[in-house]
Amino acid sequence: MKIVNTQIIKRTKPLNLIKNHNHLFESEYEKFFQSKTLKTSKNVYVFSNGLTFKKRLILEFYINPPIYIKTKIKYYAKIFFKLFSIRSISTIEKGLIITDASSRGFFHWFGDTLQKLEALENSKIDLSSYTLLIPSEVLNSYSNFTLKKYNFNFRILKSSDLVFIKDVIFVPLISQSGNFRPHLANNISKRFRFKIENKSLNKVYVSRSKAEKRRLINENYLYPLLKKNKFSIIYAEDLDFKEQLKIFSNCEILVSMHGAALTNMLWMPHKSKVMEIRLKDDSLNNCYFTLASDLGHDYYYFLAEPTNSKSTQLTDFRVDFKKFELSLNQMLK
Repeated sequence: MKIVNTQIIKRTKPLNLIKNHNHLFESEYEKFFQSKTLKTSKNVYVFSNGLTFKKRLILEFYINPPIYIKTKIKYYAKIFFKLFSIRSISTIEKGLIITDASSRGFFHWFGDTLQKLEALENSKIDLSSYTLLIPSEVLNSYSNFTLKKYNFNFRILKSSDLVFIKDVIFVPLISQSGNFRPHLANNISKRFRFKIENKSLNKVYVSRSKAEKRRLINENYLYPLLKKNKFSIIYAEDLDFKEQLKIFSNCEILVSMHGAALTNMLWMPHKSKVMEIRLKDDSLNNCYFTLASDLGHDYYYFLAEPTNSKSTQLTDFRVDFKKFELSLNQMLK
């Protein structure tokens, strides 16, 4: 059963692109996505963390390839320890699996998991007799809220559960993780965006100063400039999901460090402006550039210096204030 067709995506370049930075983004300007079909199986066990088993662990829908021996050993160990917590075994006739090892992350929930639900709804395949199985470890305020907006029956797997499914459907990644199909991204956006009521928070800067990593260590020097330009400074971890929806539905200009809070551009009005502060020389972590383009937003970037030699995910950052001011003014004009 095919749920999406092959597709070629062409993306808009950053609006403030400097010629010698083109190599950071060029791999994303045109992307080919293969068609995707649902995968079926019978007599499968599902553990509470979403891992599935039929004579062996079914890892190809749970983690991205290549799957190394070390990785297999790690997940078999997880299952071994899970066996000691099982208190009940139940059977369902038809089950639907959409989660994977990354589904607990904010970006991956919207970028990977909800894309699957949008594709399923668009496909018009009748799945009314299937139960969507959701591991308790991925359930939180935003996953619980968003699941209820789709027309699927779902069951939360408790930590002590083991479920035997007679007929199961695995939903594969709709596109490579970090990429959206534009029509599905815009469907997600329309499904959850609040109606704009006021413009009191139309410029937002998201601070990561309370985070454990990817902090901007000289961020305090930017505050006077941001306040002068009427930016509201927020901390995403202090807001529940509905509050974030309301704020970003009213936001037309967003500035943030590379991080999950940029996923909230999904709720911003069409043709909004987004500036990502990102690690210099990083040509791999382009998920927010691609999302901005796929949503029809104007994407700007600012390259920051790392405070150590670790990856984008593990380092803190420092920005040059004068250069940042020039970039911000360029976006605001």
